[in-house]
Amino acid sequence: MNSSLLSLQKLLHGYIKNNLIKNIFINKMVLDSRKIKGKNCLFIAIKGYKNDGKNFIEHAISKGAVAILTYSDNIISSYSIIYKNNIPIIYLPNLHKNISYFAGILYDHPSKKIPVIGITGTNGKTSITHFLMQWIKLLGGNPAILSTIGNGFSGKLIQTDNTTDSAIKIQYTLKKFIQKKANFIIMEISSHGLTQFRVSNIFFSIGIFTNLTRDHLDYHLNMNNYELSKWKFFNNHKVKKKIINIDDNIGLKWFKKLSNVIPVTTKNFLYKSNIFIHIKNIIYLPNKTIISFNSSWGSGTVKINLIGKFNVINIFLSMATLLSLNYPLQKLLKTVSKIQSVKGRMEKIFFKKKYSNIIIDYAHSPDSLKNVLLTIKLITHGKIWCIFGCGGERDTGKRKIMGSIATKYADIIILTTDNPRKENIDNIIQDIKKGCNPLHNVYIILDRIKAISYAIFNSSKEDTILVAGKGHENYQIIGNKILHYSDFNTIQNILRNIK
Repeated sequence: MNSSLLSLQKLLHGYIKNNLIKNIFINKMVLDSRKIKGKNCLFIAIKGYKNDGKNFIEHAISKGAVAILTYSDNIISSYSIIYKNNIPIIYLPNLHKNISYFAGILYDHPSKKIPVIGITGTNGKTSITHFLMQWIKLLGGNPAILSTIGNGFSGKLIQTDNTTDSAIKIQYTLKKFIQKKANFIIMEISSHGLTQFRVSNIFFSIGIFTNLTRDHLDYHLNMNNYELSKWKFFNNHKVKKKIINIDDNIGLKWFKKLSNVIPVTTKNFLYKSNIFIHIKNIIYLPNKTIISFNSSWGSGTVKINLIGKFNVINIFLSMATLLSLNYPLQKLLKTVSKIQSVKGRMEKIFFKKKYSNIIIDYAHSPDSLKNVLLTIKLITHGKIWCIFGCGGERDTGKRKIMGSIATKYADIIILTTDNPRKENIDNIIQDIKKGCNPLHNVYIILDRIKAISYAIFNSSKEDTILVAGKGHENYQIIGNKILHYSDFNTIQNILRNIK
């Protein structure tokens, strides 16, 4: 992650007054000592979720780091410098909160140069990111994205490990996008990324809030902490305009507190804002949806090749974003029908007519599973099959809830393996079963390929099969192993062998 040379004294201006560091120059900063290369690398040693960077300071020095920036444990050590093998180790308070700021200086604050759109919420982040990428491209732009599915430009996405990258990687990536002539950047903002201050020095032209429902409680512990992590984005970060789904109760609460908000809703309400989008009527068809709306920019009717109320909300949150960026409404109305579904998000697979339809979706939280099943109910004349599991070593409390939702909204349930990690798969399945109606059709087929195959060969052409939980993922984590696996490829292989 190289940049032009920057004086360490300039980087730490206002933090450290010491002429001894004025002749140290950097063009790269890393959090992982194994990634130190070249002669001008700064190693930042912070305490992580699993490892403490201080334990790797000696390794960083041996690899050639020109300086070490680390956190101070107390007031006495704050802003002090010690030397090891003539390499300065600089101690700063609240270092983890300021990495985005330091990376912004090194990479010349790229988010100040073009519009950056940030999207947060439990569900819908990936869909909106990709809807906006498609839409802006249709309108002649060159957008780049940072997304769960990958980072980059349309058709050239590179897969990533996290929804929101490290603070350093984000600033570096934004700079690279601008060098490649991006004129918009759209990024998903996870609650983990917000809690860990990974975007604290990104300047957002627009922030979008989708919804808030149960997820990641293994990390946040309770819903209040989870809400506060999302609230930080709008309350503590540099966000000019906010676009909020006020059908969501948390969104409505925030709408009443914040300024410069554009509300999007399907409900009748008194507009405190002069700028709004009100979705008035929705007609659901098997493969498309017709929506009429009113807004402060004008009114109209659109037809989209997407299904589900959540996709309606996602499209209109996207529309509000583009309207607030001064795209004409008429151009948006002419192009919206060309937007396609996102890989692994209500991804419908069509095949021989004597067999059922299959839908792949990333739904891995109670609310997302419920919304997908309710949508499938609108387009299914026969039975609904639901194949899913839950991730191991993650929020155990949601498992019972998801079991209850599955048996309420689907006709036949197959419990199977998701990403069990090191947790016993039988324990995960039993946790889910606690929420299942004992009178319901619930099968346990731990082999995910066999579970999908069983549903395909035992369903009728009027049925719909939902394969939930993994979506776009092309791996499965079992024990310490990351195995190559894809729901999409599995289904294609099964269908290919049907004669």
